Amino acid sequence: MLVSPRCPTCTAPLTFAPGARVTTCPYCRTEVRDVGAPASGSTSASSGVVLGETIAIRTPGGVTIPLLEPGAPLPATKEETLSTARDDQPSLRCELVTIGAAGTSPRSVAQLEIAVARAPRGVAKAPMVIRVDADGNAHAAVTTSHAMANAAFSVRVRS
Repeated sequence: MLVSPRCPTCTAPLTFAPGARVTTCPYCRTEVRDVGAPASGSTSASSGVVLGETIAIRTPGGVTIPLLEPGAPLPATKEETLSTARDDQPSLRCELVTIGAAGTSPRSVAQLEIAVARAPRGVAKAPMVIRVDADGNAHAAVTTSHAMANAAFSVRVRS
């Protein structure tokens, strides 16, 4: 199960409108930028290279959730929080996939599994960070207070 991003000021859950890169916390009114998006007016970090395919997570239930979309300027970083989908789940599992052109099947690029303390559904959580450099080298890491799972893979880029 994927948990929505949280406000860095008050930790309230946030929702980004489809295609939106910025949202405002409904509680404290903090403006929050999607970590995969460039800062407004930013010209510094972008290399002129963009992501050429979608990077997504596929849950054990088969749901595919896009994390970084084609056209995202590189380098890019995306953070998500993974959570257990059922009571007493001993680990968190996710599969990272890439999706090329529309209509193509997802391609599995990495599988991550990390042990978590058994707890009710949604209580055990682990942050996941995906970083992609301008050459298409990607790294994903999932951590808990006691364990870490890593994966490296390559993605298509375009200038």
